[in-house]
Amino acid sequence: MAIPNFIWNSKAAVPKFEAAGYCDFTKSGEVAYTTLTGTVTLTNGSTTVSGSGTLFLSELQVGDLIKLESDDCTAWAKIASITDDVTATLEAAYTGAGGSGTAHISRDGKIQVSDPSVTTIPADLDTKKWDGSNIVDRAAAEIAEVKRYLDVTASDSSIPAGTGSTTITVQLRDGDGNALARDGVTVNFSTTDGALSALSATTDANGQASVTLTASDETVTAKVTATADGYKSGFAQVQFTP
Repeated sequence: MAIPNFIWNSKAAVPKFEAAGYCDFTKSGEVAYTTLTGTVTLTNGSTTVSGSGTLFLSELQVGDLIKLESDDCTAWAKIASITDDVTATLEAAYTGAGGSGTAHISRDGKIQVSDPSVTTIPADLDTKKWDGSNIVDRAAAEIAEVKRYLDVTASDSSIPAGTGSTTITVQLRDGDGNALARDGVTVNFSTTDGALSALSATTDANGQASVTLTASDETVTAKVTATADGYKSGFAQVQFTP
């Protein structure tokens, strides 16, 4: 299961999931969730919780978090009221895929450990971060994030003035120079000379975005600069030759 970039903040004025860089683990020694008796139905966009063979009156409490086992950790929803053993209501519409099946409840802001590779939960949870594969040191990871940059290259750094063209490619990289495979990042381009095929492009699954630079009639060196939110800008130089 892919682990989204969220944390359950039980200390907030209104407890909620926040985009804080880690998800799906709780403090050392705590029980993350319990499984409800029977079959539970939750529907995307609905606040209704219904059951078959369930024991809501004895197993649920107002304020509990609930989700279907098949939905990821962003689907947790808070119980607002309990009518009987087979009917309850959520505070807000359910955001998971929904359906019928086994349901889990979590109490006091504890979060489900859904990745089977996570067998030891750090006691110093506030200093840790889930990077999509491992629990890592949060401070070090955030420093690497700050140092992210755009690596800009030209397929040909010297092209004929007036007729030549070259492909300008941006690769997203972290602070250690490793390629970041992140799609959907908008990269903006500008040039001091020549013409670009587009002023922006979106990265693909490899974290790359490309445009074409066509030379002007001038015999100059063009500087193509790339910028993107959250990344240090980069540039490539291309010489327009006679």
